[in-house]
Amino acid sequence: MKKKRLRKERFKKMKKILGIIVLSLLLSGCSDDYSKIESCASSETLRAYPDEGIQLTMNKSLRKKLEDPRFKRNFDYCENLFNSNPKKFKALYPYLR
Repeated sequence: MKKKRLRKERFKKMKKILGIIVLSLLLSGCSDDYSKIESCASSETLRAYPDEGIQLTMNKSLRKKLEDPRFKRNFDYCENLFNSNPKKFKALYPYLR
């Protein structure tokens, strides 16, 4: 009787651990995509605004960067390009991994 209860408890713990692992893997894949899009937007902002671009992109969180309409426009462009045509995105920005 005690052995069955212990097995059930272990099984529940294993299910929780497995769920956490699967969820963390899924979330890490999403954050990787957004880091590519953020890098793309930063490079586009630097290209469009060479003097101000450094101040817009360096040492700021993504949330702070998106408050600036110039960066937001580039972020939206990169996000649309990434979602609509990933091959073209990789061809245009091969250095983003």
